[in-house]
Amino acid sequence: HTLSHHNNDPRKLEDLAKADTIYMKHWAGFLDRLKSIREVDGSTLLDHTMLGFSSGMGIGHSKTRLPTAFFGGAAHGVNHQGHVVLPEKTPLASLWHTMAWKMGAIRAEAEFQDSPGIIREITS
Repeated sequence: HTLSHHNNDPRKLEDLAKADTIYMKHWAGFLDRLKSIREVDGSTLLDHTMLGFSSGMGIGHSKTRLPTAFFGGAAHGVNHQGHVVLPEKTPLASLWHTMAWKMGAIRAEAEFQDSPGIIREITS
């Protein structure tokens, strides 16, 4: 956590990049493992899994412009299309709302934290 308050200190930024690289290598290995496990129908375990990778906090502890990556879910009707730019101030809760809806846990129109609704851009 201390490294996230780097104040553009080159040494702290270098250490932060090293730590982030380690985390990303582990994350990539996890995704590769999910992709390697085949289901009876030929789909992968990743197709039946939905994973969000994000942060609850942006620069200066803000709740806006949070870099987020979403993986899997093809078997649940998730339509991946690369980088998606959402409207300004779309809350992260909208992604969690969409994921819970696609898993059948809640209705699309249900209230969910500060989400104004599901993210149609990633659903098919």
